[in-house]
Amino acid sequence: REWENGAASRDAALRAHLCDKVLEAMEVPLCYPPDSAAPNHVRPVAESVLARLLPADLHARYEAQILRRFLAESRSWHPCPRADCANIVHCAAAHATAKWSAPLGESAVPAIDVQCLCGHRFCFNCRRRAHQPLRCEMVLAWQMACDEGDEEPRDVVSTSEGEELQRCRIRESKLSVSADEELQIRRTMRQLQSTLVAIFAKPSVAVLVEQAMEFLLAAKRLLRLVIIAELIQQRSGRMLPATAIAGSAGQEQLERQLGFLVERLGDLLHVPLPEPLPPQPEPAPDAVSGEMARLHGTAGPNALILIKHAQLIVAGHTPLTTLTQATSVVLCDLEEQLTNRVAPLRGEAQAPAVKGPAPNGALVSVSSAVSSAVSNFSSAVTNIFGAKTAA
Repeated sequence: REWENGAASRDAALRAHLCDKVLEAMEVPLCYPPDSAAPNHVRPVAESVLARLLPADLHARYEAQILRRFLAESRSWHPCPRADCANIVHCAAAHATAKWSAPLGESAVPAIDVQCLCGHRFCFNCRRRAHQPLRCEMVLAWQMACDEGDEEPRDVVSTSEGEELQRCRIRESKLSVSADEELQIRRTMRQLQSTLVAIFAKPSVAVLVEQAMEFLLAAKRLLRLVIIAELIQQRSGRMLPATAIAGSAGQEQLERQLGFLVERLGDLLHVPLPEPLPPQPEPAPDAVSGEMARLHGTAGPNALILIKHAQLIVAGHTPLTTLTQATSVVLCDLEEQLTNRVAPLRGEAQAPAVKGPAPNGALVSVSSAVSSAVSNFSSAVTNIFGAKTAA
């Protein structure tokens, strides 16, 4: 009986100690109290003992603390930075911790773009939006420049430097797509694809819509990075190799071409829904049944608009095909140009010779092939929905 009373007393003391440590959230893993005979000896508490002594709510809190500690110390596991996403992303190719103190242009951690299951793309090293081929310190320099521009009075910042930053920020904001906006775009496109398959029996057009959406988002992302790279290069004051300077005219032409294609793709893909779409259910194994499941719950004005827009896409899939193919070509060329231009700032050997820009006739050809079709499409949208689509 005396032994039982002693065991119960020890359990009560240990339970109180463990509860205090969990509430303090300072000790992972939980350990036994220090022994006066061996104060430097640390003994972790076994999981079976924790499960027996800790209340259920504190045990759950402690497990959450273990997870946070693991994620804070891990180089290959990180939580998705999107605010309302609870997913954890694993990247086996993650590099060592970035040396943020390294001067711009010297060796630092390269970007590693990953995509969470929720659809959000981000850099695994700095947790900012995906920004390859730019390195993390270039995006950090852009953010610092924007912050300084917001804090400094107008009469402190030099006129030319301040105006140039403002112009770049305006251009960048027009191309910027937040994580929540991208998620809503993907939901809308999935519903549009479901409408094309389940109602119009056009699976090939549904695949085309998905490809066009991915190229549109990638093109906006790349054009935004081009703006950031140009400003940081200008402010860094570093001399670029002659090959990079010679290719600047070609890059400007590719920027104009890609900007034109982004506007046209935006006209074709923008669905003017009056209210955001909720998350869709998981698709069924059967293709058509799965698309019908995605359409379930889409009613009222949204359903009617999706059906009418899908009908327009079916009728105008030829210009959409042309725009998608042209965007993929120009996107690859501009990405190669940008990679070559930022290589000197990264302190790396320059990539192979820059490819020549696409001839002016390429843009003229695309323009003549799709401009009238896009115009007709926009007019049809105006007649049906009462408002012209926007890029």
